[in-house]
Amino acid sequence: MARKTVTGTLADQLEGVWAQITAHLASAPDHRKNDGIVERYLPQYPIESLKELARNMVQHRMYEGTHAPGRIEWFNTRIEFSNPGGPFGRASEGEFGEHSDYRNPIVTAGLVDMGYVQQLGRGVRRVRLLLERNGNPPLEIEKDGFTRLILRARP
Repeated sequence: MARKTVTGTLADQLEGVWAQITAHLASAPDHRKNDGIVERYLPQYPIESLKELARNMVQHRMYEGTHAPGRIEWFNTRIEFSNPGGPFGRASEGEFGEHSDYRNPIVTAGLVDMGYVQQLGRGVRRVRLLLERNGNPPLEIEKDGFTRLILRARP
């Protein structure tokens, strides 16, 4: 696994993270739809879900009280997005992604103004839907002082 540290402004961080994600993306035959001579290929992970989780890392991470970085770890069969801090405020209630709250309202407003975030409060639900449509296993969530979202590769 390659290691790359991304620093700079929020925009620099998002662009740097996206460059690393796209460098590792792979496609595989879509066995659900390949019934003729032409093979269809799909990405192992839905691209829009990776964008959503990359934006969420910057938007929702705990910046105060820790120097721990957010991380994206790419394994052969999964990708793990992890951030310091657990779900914040109302986001900690119910099923993860059911309620939204903003730990960093100024960061959120900046990401909206820069065009990185189009709709607030729908990210995790959208990721779940995109994974299902792509044929991936359901999103896995761990909360243990860090918030870790695990995407499994499409079988």
